[in-house]
Parts: sequence; structure tokens; C-alpha cells
Amino acid sequence: MQGLKKALRIIGGILCSIMVVVSIIGLVVANAGAVQFSQSITMFLGGSTSTVEGGDGTLYYQSDYASHDEEQDAAKKACYQIEAEGAVLLKNEDGALPLAAGDKVSLIGQDSVDFLYGGSGAGSVDASGAQTLRQSLESAGFEVNPVLWDFYETGAGKSFRKTVPDVTGKGGFDVNEVPLASYTDDVLSSMDEYNDAAIVTIGRTGSESTDLPIGYLQLTEEEKQEISCAAEHFDRVIVLLNTLNPMELGYLDEQGVDAVLWVGAGGEYGIDAIGNLLTGVVNPSGHLVDTYAYSAQSAPAMENFGDYTVANSTVDAGTKYLSYSEGIYVGYRYYETRYEDKVLGQGNAGDYDYAATVQYPFGYGLSYTTFAWSDPQMEDLGDTLRLTITVTNTGSVSGQDVVEAYLQQPYTDYDRAHAVEKASVVLAGFARTSDLKPQESEMVSVDIAKEQLKAYDADGAGTYILEPGTYYLALGTDAHAALDNILAAKGKTIADGMTQDGNAAMVETYEVAGELDATTYSTSQETQAPIRTRSRMLTSGPMMEASAISPALTGRGPGR
Repeated sequence: MQGLKKALRIIGGILCSIMVVVSIIGLVVANAGAVQFSQSITMFLGGSTSTVEGGDGTLYYQSDYASHDEEQDAAKKACYQIEAEGAVLLKNEDGALPLAAGDKVSLIGQDSVDFLYGGSGAGSVDASGAQTLRQSLESAGFEVNPVLWDFYETGAGKSFRKTVPDVTGKGGFDVNEVPLASYTDDVLSSMDEYNDAAIVTIGRTGSESTDLPIGYLQLTEEEKQEISCAAEHFDRVIVLLNTLNPMELGYLDEQGVDAVLWVGAGGEYGIDAIGNLLTGVVNPSGHLVDTYAYSAQSAPAMENFGDYTVANSTVDAGTKYLSYSEGIYVGYRYYETRYEDKVLGQGNAGDYDYAATVQYPFGYGLSYTTFAWSDPQMEDLGDTLRLTITVTNTGSVSGQDVVEAYLQQPYTDYDRAHAVEKASVVLAGFARTSDLKPQESEMVSVDIAKEQLKAYDADGAGTYILEPGTYYLALGTDAHAALDNILAAKGKTIADGMTQDGNAAMVETYEVAGELDATTYSTSQETQAPIRTRSRMLTSGPMMEASAISPALTGRGPGR
């Protein structure tokens, strides 16, 4: 007995020592990352992330909610609405979506079970209370293939799980999709019973603490195999993009995938909306905030992308660098500008095929219904230009539409001489309609502050300038459609190399007279401080050399 008591005292002492060490380490980590990870640490420990400040009895940061439960309920509703109105329908051949409640569906891909609710770092989400994708679909009335689900969750497919960085950015990005050879006969035969549609989930995460590896945004061979398998077994193949970055998706067209719905991550409760999006209880109305190119290598920024180290760096922040030489020509501002240069035969657009380069343009998004736009108008309100358009639901189901307004500034000899960069189109504003019933119309207005007409002149005036000339304001369903409308207003058609004829009626022009104005917007509207270009660092060597991206930078910007 005495021996047992002694052993217990020894074990207890060891455990206490371990707890002390763990506590010390925890305090060190918490203190070291007090700013960077304090919110995440508190969240995972189940604590509150809010504070009360002031010792005089004054209540700061008054809550809008009477209780924590009321606050959580509001958060759930907001999360649901963001997913419901933010999901983007990218493809829908022959009305493949919406599906019918009661349909028997097969969820394909380990990402169906291992769904992403957020990213890493500050994008981390506590998904302990979230539904699974299966639960979301069953709540919407679907019958979900249980054999296939169990295969991924507890069967042979369980061995294949993607890896993602943790909250601090540690860890790798591995897809680890289940290879087709691992599918058993029982699993494959179950698809014949739950065969109203195959729903393939593709997942990709992201992190603020580490870069994505090369090739991560491409489909893996295993994913291609499962998509091909789905195309062989099902008449309708739906792909859900549970992704945080634009991917290369040309293979989906090659395999005849019927519908593609980007659902993003959705947070803890956004997944609740996915089942309703697939049945049409919710009509998708989101639009892309990225350009989906067939190849990420087509972007000029990729010429300089990589992991580069400066051996003799004297910078306190570290030894890593990237050569940033594409200027403003990033995303749609590059793809659309080069497209216009090609159509107009200017700049150094080269042998550029927009249709073969861009799969889905910035601002793109489909709906289960159709809309018609009519009677565009522009009104000068002094400091603001107001564009109005009448939107009519011409389809058979209710839905919301989004009106996007884009700006094109004049590109002058002064701009060429001083390397002022201006894209062919820049998003200037947008507005969403209410939920319109079939044949219902609504007038929509988009206000554009005249300040948006300015451009930055680092080389000449060293501040923001407003140049005389013709400014084009175009309405469009996406950036490419808006630019086609501008080109139509300039008299261009598909005969000039456009991908489609535009509609000049959707374009208004605004004239700025006089001389170049380097005064009006040279002062901050917030601080009243002057806006001036800082002296530029001159560095020799490969770090500052322009990359071999010609003809990536186009006529609307400095030649490289």
C-alpha cells in the first residue's frame, strides 16, 4: 500500500511538472503571438474575443443583441445570407440545375466529407457546430448515397485526406484525392441506385502565412479520374467548387460537366444554404471577384513568381523578395486591356486569343432565370455620375440580378510619355436588384463618384491627375461584356476580332474639358494632407530588371 501511495505521489509530481512546463510554453507562445494569434487562441479555448474598456463605468462597444444566443442567431442568418447570395453559378448546361427535392444523388470526392469551412491563419473557422455537406443536402430533401459517403468517412477512402496549414501557417497543401483504383465494386454499383445526379466536390484552401505551391490550383490526376468516372455513370454531373482561389477548370468542359457552382468556404453556417441552392429554393446571384484563366501561367505576374533569396540583404524584415513589375495590370485589368489592344491593333498585344485564355471573366455569374436590361440613362449630380437601368426578369422563376458599371479613362500622349498606367476597364460600382418575380421590373441606379476618373502620375506630376478627354461609362454583366459594349460604341464588331458583339446602348460618355488638372485630387479627402510620390529607390541588378513579360504589358501602360 505504501508503495502504491509513493508511486501515485511520483506520478502526480510528474504530471504537475508537465502541466507547469506546458503552461509556461503556452504563456510564451501566447505572449509571443499576442497580436498575431490572440483571437485564434481565445476562440479555440472557448473564450470571448470581446473586451470592455474604461474604468469610469462607461460601457464601450455596446452590443446590438440582448443575449449571446440572440447574437449567435443573427450571425447564423448573416452567414447563410452571404453564402446564399454570394455563391456563383459558373455553368448550367441544358438546365442541369436546379435539381428536385427528393432526387437521389451521389456525393463524389473526399472533399464532400472533408469540406472546407474556412482558410488558415485569420481565415480559420471553428466548424465544430457546422453541418456536413450530406446534412445540408438531406435538409433540402435530397437522398444522399450512404454507401459512397461511408466509403469516404469510415471506409477505404478515409486513408486519403487533404492536408492544410494550421492556424499559424505550418503544414502543407496536399490534395490527396482518392484514386479510382480504391473504389470497390459495392461503391461503384451504389451509384446506379443514387443516379439522379453526381455532385463532385473540389476543395482548395488558402493561408495568409504561406504561399500556395505551384500546381495547387490545377486539378490532380485523381480528381480528373473521378470526374471522368462521374461523367460515365451519370447523365448529370454537378461540380461544387469549395475553393478559396480561382482554379484552372478547362478539364470540366472537356468532360462535359453539366453545371459548376462556386460555393467558397461559407464559414460555420454558410453550408446550410448549399442544399437550397441546388434545389432552387435559393437562386444563385453571386458574381466572380476573380478572373478564371485556363492557365495561371498566362498572368504576367507569374513571370516573377517564386521563392527568391537575397544573399546580401540588409533589410530587417528578411531576405525574401519578389520583383513586382506588372504595375496595375493584375487580374482583369491585364486580360481585358490586352484584349482591347488586340481588337484595336495597338500596343504590343501580340498573338493574343482572349477566348482561349479566359474561361470566366471578372464579374461573371449566371442565374436560374434570365434578365433583360433597358432604358439606360446617365445623370450628372455634381460630384457624382448616376447610371440607371431598368432590369426585367424575363424567365420563369424569381431571382436577383447584379448591374455592374465600369469606367474607361482616356489614354493620352501625356500618359505614354510619363508611363501612367490605365486599364481598359475598371469596376466603378455595382447594384443588386431585389428578388424579382417573373416579368417583374425594377429600376436600378449605380452612383459613380467623379473622383474615380482620376489616375496616378508617379513620373510627371507626382500625384493624382485628371486629364481632359472622353470617359466611357459602361454597364455590363461582367468586365468583358462591359468592355465589348465600349468597343461597340467605338464602332468595333466581331469582324475586328471581338469575342462577341457589344451593345453600344449600354455606354455613356462624359467629357472633361480644359487642361491637365494636377490639383483637384492632389490632397487627401480624409486628412487634407498633400498626396505626393515618395523618392524612388534606385537599385541595380536582377531585382529591379523588367521580366521577359512582353507583350504582357500593353498599349495602356509603359512599354517593357
